[in-house]
Amino acid sequence: MIPVPDYIKQYATDHKQKGNRLSFHVQCSCGCNRFALLEKSYTNDEKRLIKEYEDSLPNTGWHSVYGGVDSSGKPYHYIKILGIFKKHIIFPDAPVFMDIHVLKAMCSQCRKEIVLFDNRHHGYDGMMSDDAEAKKYHPHFKPRDGKLYEIEVTVENEPSLDAFNEAMGEQCSSDVYSNSFCWIGIKGTDENGRKKVLFDFESA
Repeated sequence: MIPVPDYIKQYATDHKQKGNRLSFHVQCSCGCNRFALLEKSYTNDEKRLIKEYEDSLPNTGWHSVYGGVDSSGKPYHYIKILGIFKKHIIFPDAPVFMDIHVLKAMCSQCRKEIVLFDNRHHGYDGMMSDDAEAKKYHPHFKPRDGKLYEIEVTVENEPSLDAFNEAMGEQCSSDVYSNSFCWIGIKGTDENGRKKVLFDFESA
C-alpha cells in the first residue's frame, strides 16, 4: 500500500487507496477535524520585488516562447520572427519566494497549525532539492477565505517501496519514499457540505 507521507502521518485518518493514489482525512491531535486554511502572503517589500521582476520581463508580443539547454547546461529562450528567425531573449531570475508553495491548516479548536504541503520539502522535487536559499526562507501567512473545512488529501506515488527504489535506481528509506509523491491534491468540505478543490500541485 502507498504510505501516508511521513511529515503528516500523525494527523492522517481514513486511508483509502485507488490505483497509484492514496487518500486520507486530516484530524488534529486534539481530535478536531475542522480547519481554517492559511496560505502564503507577501510583505510590502516582497510585493515591490515582485513588481520590479515583472516590469523587467522581456516583451515577447504575441510570439510563443521556445527554449532549451545549451552545451554548458544553461537554459536559453528565444522567439521566432516571421516563424523562421530566432531572437534570443533573457528572462531575469524570479525572487526565490515566488516559487514557494505552502498551505497550512489551523485547527478550529486548539489553533494548532499543520503544514499540509510545502514544495521545498515535500513531494519528489522538494525531497531532491538542494536549494538552500529557498529552504531558509520563512513564509508569511494569511487566512484564505474565513471558512472551516474538513480536509481530504490525495497523493500519487509508486505502489511500493520496491517499485520506488527501482524507478530511482537506488535504495531509499521508507520515509523518503513516502514524502516523494509526484502529485498532491487537497479537497475541503465546508460547514454546508459543499466540496471544493483547495490545492492541486504536480510535485515531480
